[in-house]
Amino acid sequence: MPLVVGTRPADVDGRRCNQAFVWTPDAEPSSPHTKQHIPDSPGYRETTWTEPGRASFEVSEVDDLRVGFLICTDIMFTEHAREYGRSGVDLIVVPRAMPPGASHTFDVALRMTAIVSGCWVASSNRGGQDSAGEPFEGRGCVIDPLGNTVAQTSAHQRLLVHEISTDFSDWKKSVYPCNVV
Repeated sequence: MPLVVGTRPADVDGRRCNQAFVWTPDAEPSSPHTKQHIPDSPGYRETTWTEPGRASFEVSEVDDLRVGFLICTDIMFTEHAREYGRSGVDLIVVPRAMPPGASHTFDVALRMTAIVSGCWVASSNRGGQDSAGEPFEGRGCVIDPLGNTVAQTSAHQRLLVHEISTDFSDWKKSVYPCNVV
């Protein structure tokens, strides 16, 4: 594997954060982002165990691929996606943990992230259930820069591989709505 991406709980500057990481065989893991938008709703009382880290939406570069992160609820704020697109990101990674009832909302947000940024979007979603028995949807997907779902996992296909074109994302950043200032 040329790179592994994900999230982990981490203590950062005295705060307990949900932190993105990028690992490559040649280097120690880097931490380009901490979750910024923390929900406090039934079943997802994240404010009880985490808080935002410093506001950082760094770009990780591995070989010729530029990667940015939006962790779960961060995806609801398209200004971050637009900034990643303007920073030349090719792929926005969106790890999340959400119930089946929220799938439509997140599907729309994932597609809008791709459309407004001109980036590919890859999202994984926690499966199974939490300690209270509440289910997680478990479905992951890849969205192209036009907002089309081009690959998707399921209970029967838990792993997928999809090749992305950085030329496609570069072109998409030059046209509407990405080219609107």
